[in-house]
Amino acid sequence: MEVLISCLFQLKHPAIVKVICKQFQNFCAISVPVSHVLVKSQILGIIQSHAPKLLKDQKFKCSDTFIHKFLHSKLQWFMCTSTQVMQKTPDNWEKLCEDMFMHFIYYIKIFDIPAELIINADQTGICLIPVGNKTWACTGSKQVNTFAKDEKRQFSLMVVSSAASIILPFQAIIKGKT
Repeated sequence: MEVLISCLFQLKHPAIVKVICKQFQNFCAISVPVSHVLVKSQILGIIQSHAPKLLKDQKFKCSDTFIHKFLHSKLQWFMCTSTQVMQKTPDNWEKLCEDMFMHFIYYIKIFDIPAELIINADQTGICLIPVGNKTWACTGSKQVNTFAKDEKRQFSLMVVSSAASIILPFQAIIKGKT
């Protein structure tokens, strides 16, 4: 049934199919990660603007199977994992951690710092545009690059706790332009 719907969609609406394919080729050209959520929203948005009556048709469903078959048959794309390196740990990371730990012990002991003043702070990125490690890419691609993989679309959340088991209020760090 799903294959039939896919074929009928492509036969009855070739202009929409062409617009959708062009949109995803443009995404690929600028290394935008093409996730399942992006594909579905783009297809539904293009259909909404070009043939809104199609969305009211009970037979048409923009299901996972439809999306998979559409991208594979029209663009020869398949789901794959990004091959770009995210970040590298220094070779001497263990020594660096040990040195930092020794500095902490030294200052805590010398200055008699109470547990309430010994804090641990960390920050985590909260993604505004979630990007997974998989994307749709051309069949046979050796290198799969993605845009926005290096935390460009997020804000930071600062979490702080003390050695005395006190958790301080979270702080959201947002940098933007007005």
